[in-house]
Amino acid sequence: DDVPGAVEHNAVSEGMHLTKFQVEGSPRFDDCPPSVPALLKAIGSGRSVTLVFTDTRGATGEDAALCRLWTSTAIRAKQTVAHFKKRNITLSGGKVWAQLGHREYRNLNEMYAGEYEGLTSEEIAVRQPKEAELRDKDKLGYRYPRGESYYDVIARLDDAIQSVESYQEPLMIVAHPAVLKLIYAYVKGIPREQAPDIDIPPHSVVYLGHDGASAMVERHYDLGPPRSSAPAAS
Repeated sequence: DDVPGAVEHNAVSEGMHLTKFQVEGSPRFDDCPPSVPALLKAIGSGRSVTLVFTDTRGATGEDAALCRLWTSTAIRAKQTVAHFKKRNITLSGGKVWAQLGHREYRNLNEMYAGEYEGLTSEEIAVRQPKEAELRDKDKLGYRYPRGESYYDVIARLDDAIQSVESYQEPLMIVAHPAVLKLIYAYVKGIPREQAPDIDIPPHSVVYLGHDGASAMVERHYDLGPPRSSAPAAS
C-alpha cells in the first residue's frame, strides 16, 4: 500500500515477501532493498517496475510437487535461475530428491546464427537483404552462413525430447526462442513447418500440463516488462 500507483493483484497475498524487482529498461532482476523508501529510490520517478513476490510459507516435503530444472549453457539462462530456491526433499524410503536440481545442456542452446550471430532479423535484412529473403521463403530449412537451421536444432534436441518423454515429474526448461518453439510444437502436436512462426513471448512462463487422459492445459504467466526491442535472429 506504500507504493504509489500500486495495482492490486490476486496472486499477491498476505504472508508473501517482495524479493526481486526489475526496473523498465534493465536486463536483470535485482534483490529488493530492505525498506519501501529504498525501493522507491532504486526505481526512480516515472519508471515502470516488475515486482517478484515469494511465498515463504511454501510447501513442505510431504506435499511438494517434485520438479526438475533444465537450462541451456548460456550465461543469461543460468542467471535466470540463479535465485531459484533449491532444497532437498526426503522421500519415502529415505531417498533424497534435489528440488529444482539444475542441469545444463548444450543442446538447449539457441540456434547458432553463424556470421550473423548477435544480430536481429531486422538488422540482417538491412545488411544482407538477399539472405533475409531466402530465410523468409523457408524458415525451417534455411541455414545461416556457417550457422544452423531449424533442422539442425531439431536433430540436437532429439535426446532431450526422449528424456522429457521418460519423466513423470514436472520439468522447467529455461532456454531460447528457436529451441522453445520446437519443444512447444512437439508437445502440442503442431507440425514442425509451423514452429518458426510460433510466438514465445520473452519474460514469461508457458505452462503445459497433460495427464495422458484429459485435454492438455496451457497457461501463460507474464513476468517482465513488455517487449522493447526486436529479438535476436532465430
